[in-house]
Amino acid sequence: MKHARIQQRDFFDPAPDLNIEPLNAAEMEAPRGEPIAIPCGFMTKTNERCQRLANRPVMLEGHQMTCRSRPMLFCDPACYNASKRADEIIADPSA
Repeated sequence: MKHARIQQRDFFDPAPDLNIEPLNAAEMEAPRGEPIAIPCGFMTKTNERCQRLANRPVMLEGHQMTCRSRPMLFCDPACYNASKRADEIIADPSA
């Protein structure tokens, strides 16, 4: 029985094109949409709505991380560990 010799293809053959066009001003704008808190998703450890204290952007190499064009923010551990409901904690500062 004769076996055919299979040659494995290199993913970088031919070499990838590294001449990437820079983003224009419209593409560099801040992402739109309601932010996403990580790792909690704006929920406490008891799976209730949290105080929404997340405000520090998740950055990677100087660029803000997004998920489906929504900015990602780090959640404050104190908010995640809170036991009170968000309605009881959030108060209107103008009132």
